Amino acid sequence: HVRGRTQLAGTSGWSLLKNFNTAPSKEVSEENSSQLSLSNHPNPSRSETTIDFTTPHSGFGSLKLFDILGREIRTLISEYIESGDREVNLKTSDLPEGTYILKLETSDGIISKRMQIVK
Repeated sequence: HVRGRTQLAGTSGWSLLKNFNTAPSKEVSEENSSQLSLSNHPNPSRSETTIDFTTPHSGFGSLKLFDILGREIRTLISEYIESGDREVNLKTSDLPEGTYILKLETSDGIISKRMQIVK
């Protein structure tokens, strides 16, 4: 928490070396931090997870899945997204066990979340 702003994601030395940045492109103020959101359940997941996200404004956006090394595994959404709540189901049974990153990018900013797959 820095001077009235909430940072939803960040970077580390590792992510900078690998050219993988999970920091928001815009700082998300406390006023709208509850509007731009990303979550999934169950987490950890065995065969399928439901991804829920909310965007305060309509516009082009993408939802992608990355492995822990920053390699893009799947593009789940890459299209015009209406404002409001959305749900996406992701089958995980074909993915190896491990830690993954979900990354939502919209005109409102970028938010990411860790996700576990277990077998």
